[in-house]
Amino acid sequence: MNAPNPPSAVLVACYSEHPLVAMLQKEIKTADFRALGIFEASVAAALETIKPGEKWGIVTTGKDWEPLLTDGALKILSERDDDSEPDSFAGVIGTGFSVLELHGGDAEDVKRSMAQAAKELVTKGAAAICLGCAGMSGLDEIVQNAVREEGKPDRVKVIDGVRYGVQALRAQVTESKGKETTRDV
Repeated sequence: MNAPNPPSAVLVACYSEHPLVAMLQKEIKTADFRALGIFEASVAAALETIKPGEKWGIVTTGKDWEPLLTDGALKILSERDDDSEPDSFAGVIGTGFSVLELHGGDAEDVKRSMAQAAKELVTKGAAAICLGCAGMSGLDEIVQNAVREEGKPDRVKVIDGVRYGVQALRAQVTESKGKETTRDV
């Protein structure tokens, strides 16, 4: 991609191990370009949030995503250079809803299903729960309320991959621009 003014960063807002992230990094050949997926951003945030011996998990949409996201999460854990352990992963729980049903379906059914998935992850020991769909952005209150019902409001962090992805890219671009400014001085 030879765009005259490529962007500084791109957030791929599909909760999966999306090939577009690597493709963008390969094709946009500027040293300061960043590409990140919301899946990777949320997993990184979860791993930064939990303490040794704690777990994290993912609440997602359809049940079909459970094995795909599990494989992706385990791959990330195996590729990390730190002490992340596969046994820190509590799993993926699908709500059975499509992304369109999250906002266009029966709101009470969506709340009930997301709450049930969150409670199941808390029961499995999750101290961090990732929202496993860009369409879940802004629905973190549903999961937080379910966590409160389980009596663990201060112990469980709900992670919105869209928000964390934007924050991570903003920090990376700011850091890169700071280095550029420093080099120019």
